[in-house]
Amino acid sequence: MEKRRSKRRIQASELAAFLYCARALGYRRAGIPSENQAQMDAGTLAHERLGRAARRTETLIRFLILAIAILGLILALVWASRGGTR
Repeated sequence: MEKRRSKRRIQASELAAFLYCARALGYRRAGIPSENQAQMDAGTLAHERLGRAARRTETLIRFLILAIAILGLILALVWASRGGTR
C-alpha cells in the first residue's frame, strides 16, 4: 500500500523563502538558522518603520480631509448668513 503524505499548508513567508532560494525553504523546515540573520532583522525593522510611517501619513491625510470639510462648512454658513450673493 502507498503511504499518504499529509498535505501541509505553505505559509507566505515560506513561499518567499522558496522564491528567493529553494534551499532556503528546506533549511528553514529543517530548523537550520539563516546565515544572514542580521540582514533579515534589519529588513524586518525597516518594514516596521515603513509601516508606521504609512499609518502616520494615512492619519494625517484623514485629518486634513476632515479639516477641509469643516472649513468648507464654516465658509458655507458664513456665506449663507451674509445673504448668499451680492
